[in-house]
Amino acid sequence: MRLIFLLTLIFGFLGGCSTQLPRRDNVILITIDTLRADHLGYNGYERTQTTHLDALAEESFRFSHAFSTINTTLASHAAMLTGQFPQAIGVPRNSFPLPNDVPLLQEMLKEEGYTTAAFVSAVALCSRVGLQRGFDHFDETFRLDKGDQLERRAETTVRAVLTWLDPTVA
Repeated sequence: MRLIFLLTLIFGFLGGCSTQLPRRDNVILITIDTLRADHLGYNGYERTQTTHLDALAEESFRFSHAFSTINTTLASHAAMLTGQFPQAIGVPRNSFPLPNDVPLLQEMLKEEGYTTAAFVSAVALCSRVGLQRGFDHFDETFRLDKGDQLERRAETTVRAVLTWLDPTVA
C-alpha cells in the first residue's frame, strides 16, 4: 500500500510587536491522507518513527476524537476549511470545485491579520478546486509520479515549507 502524504499548513503569525494587541497563537493544520491515528508514536504506537510529529504534538493542542465527514480528500478538506458538510457546499467528492461564495477559514484568519500559507502534496487539493482562496502563499508544485496521478513526496513539501519560513534554508 502506498501512503500519500498531504501537508496542508495554515501558518499564521502576528507581524511586529505591540503591547496593545492581544497575543495570537500560530495556527498549523497538518492533514495526512490515509494515516491511522493509532499508528502515531504520540498515540502509543511503538513501531512507527514519527519523532517530529510526536514532538509537535507534545507542545500543541490536538484533537483526539476528530472524525472526517466524508472519505474523499477534497470534500473532507472543504468541510474542515468551511465548517460545513460537503454536500451542503456542493463538494461531494474530488474534482467538484468549491463555490466562490463559500467563506473559508484562511480568509477569516487573513481578515484577522494572520499571514496564511498552504503547501499541498496532491492534485486533489490544487488551486483549480478553489481552496487556495485567502492564502497569501499557495504552493502546489507537483511532479508526475505514476500514471496520471500528480503528487509530491512529503520531504519535498516539508522543504518548501521550511524555505518559505526561512529562505536561507534552501
